[in-house]
Amino acid sequence: MHEEHLTEKKQNLSRFAFIFRLCCALLVAVLFFAVAKHSAGSVDCKNADFIAYWLAGKMIMAGENPYSPDQWLAAVKSIGSAWTPNSSFVYPLTTAMLFAPLGMLSPSDAYFLWILLTQCFLLASIALLFSPVGSASYLCLLPPAVAGLFLFRPTLLILQNGQISGLLLLVICGVVYLWEKGRYRLGGVLLSLLACKPNIGMPVIVILSLWLLSKGRQGAVVACLAGGSVLAAMAMLYNPYWPGEFIQSSSLLFGFLKQTPTLPGVAAQLAGRGGIMPILLGWSAGAVIAATCWALLRHRRYDIDDRSAVSLAIVFTLLLTPYAWPYDQLLLIVPLVTVMLSMQRSGYPFLLCVSLPLAVDLLAIILFALSGTIRTENYSVLLTLLLLSLLVWQVRQPGRDNLPILPSREGVPR
Repeated sequence: MHEEHLTEKKQNLSRFAFIFRLCCALLVAVLFFAVAKHSAGSVDCKNADFIAYWLAGKMIMAGENPYSPDQWLAAVKSIGSAWTPNSSFVYPLTTAMLFAPLGMLSPSDAYFLWILLTQCFLLASIALLFSPVGSASYLCLLPPAVAGLFLFRPTLLILQNGQISGLLLLVICGVVYLWEKGRYRLGGVLLSLLACKPNIGMPVIVILSLWLLSKGRQGAVVACLAGGSVLAAMAMLYNPYWPGEFIQSSSLLFGFLKQTPTLPGVAAQLAGRGGIMPILLGWSAGAVIAATCWALLRHRRYDIDDRSAVSLAIVFTLLLTPYAWPYDQLLLIVPLVTVMLSMQRSGYPFLLCVSLPLAVDLLAIILFALSGTIRTENYSVLLTLLLLSLLVWQVRQPGRDNLPILPSREGVPR
């Protein structure tokens, strides 16, 4: 009788857990649908950032060339949009092909679906970052991390303008998940997808490729190169001249240098002009910061695990890339969660760990208010510098385990 009672109790608990998960999933679905509906109703999608991706996908489906200024501007005019910051598409053709399915929908329907998908990308990203965690002491950090993510200013921006930063975050979190599972080659293939936004993706790929080579993971680098080559070749079947056309069109982005929250952007703002000189000055400042970090981490470089390496690649990319906007800082969620988990593992007070994402959200809002006063987003670079400082501080903690979550897999051939 006692065993039957225990079996019945376990079955009841299982049913309760299933019903609870189902209710949570339904609640999340309703909230996501409501947010997407609100964004679609309050934003003129034909004049939002999203329209560039949708229009490129539509042109691909129509057999047109999004790098042709005449065809591009004619397509913009045909949908009644006044959105003309660029005279052609400024991203790789692979990005346009990615949005080809959405190009078959109307702008409003495509925008609604993309905002809905973006929210799913964000939630899946957090799930991937926490998925290797088995202890309840770590999982209790999940709610504040989710709250911090959805209250983060870059998140609010992409849910209004329809940028692709949410997709990039999902890709990076997928790479972290696969590498922590020891699947380096598959993670390398996934890493190649970051090239869809080269100003952010390519520096991350280069930095992490150097990291992989230093760890003897040549197979992962080859897999990344192979994945990128396949994507480029597929695009060349559509337009064999797209690489040159893309390079020519993307050069237009450097006109926004004085507005970017990066070190070159700050240098351009202080110098009062754009051009190559502020970029070199910004990179010089970045080199000094990188050298300082290396000096601080030199004796603990073996404590830099894959997750920390990805986080460092993100912050240095956001510091040094000549072209970026505040919504690109959404990727700082990866180093933020990394620091939270590391602090929890190191025994810091729980309230201090859970307050970290809200403190970062508050700083982002303060910097946003400052940008409205000085009419530039340059000084949002302070947010990136803060995350870099926290990462370096956590890696330097004495007694820190080699990996914040999973055991080392250095001996596993991949």
